[in-house]
Amino acid sequence: MPAPCWSRLPGRRRRRGPLRAFFLRIRNKRGHQVAAVAVARKLAMLIWHMLTKQED
Repeated sequence: MPAPCWSRLPGRRRRRGPLRAFFLRIRNKRGHQVAAVAVARKLAMLIWHMLTKQED
């Protein structure tokens, strides 16, 4: 038996975040692959800035 998917349990709502909105906006303009790369780059830059400046 596979493990339950917690986001599909009754009473759970998935939250839509700003990265999803960014992805959808880019996907509608330029396509799925370009949007995926743009989100990956944005995440990488956020992590890099957090690590170099040692901030939350």
